[in-house]
Amino acid sequence: MNDVRIAFELAARAHEDHQLLQWLPEENCYDRFFFAGHWRSLTPDAFLRYRVGRQVLSAFVEVDRGTMPNPRFKEKVERYFAYDVSGRFAERYKGQRFRVLVVAKTSNRLANLKQTVSQVAQRYFWFVTLVHLNESGAMRSVWQTVAGTSEALF
Repeated sequence: MNDVRIAFELAARAHEDHQLLQWLPEENCYDRFFFAGHWRSLTPDAFLRYRVGRQVLSAFVEVDRGTMPNPRFKEKVERYFAYDVSGRFAERYKGQRFRVLVVAKTSNRLANLKQTVSQVAQRYFWFVTLVHLNESGAMRSVWQTVAGTSEALF
């Protein structure tokens, strides 16, 4: 988790018009919300807001350590979708959109997570390996969508 935060801090320092506006660790991100007749919870590893010029990215961060089985990760993906549709994200974070930035240890694990996400809620999720993030930085075109395209976050 520290490596991810450092990547965003370094990117912000390297560009005059960039700023890491907010970083909330896991203990400050936990939230309960009501959706489809049930109470649910969401516990991201972190939440960030990052500004480039006038654009602001709101994103949850998931650092995959390879310990979460795919069915459990799929449930978490479904909770992100429900969090958005329920209106709870807009209510708590005062934002219209968010992304989920998934950082995986290996390319194989990243491909596995992308496959899991492709079954549920593709538009929210962007992926990178920790090696690529550390080598290239958070604002380079190292992020992959479920479709496999490499892009920058902005």
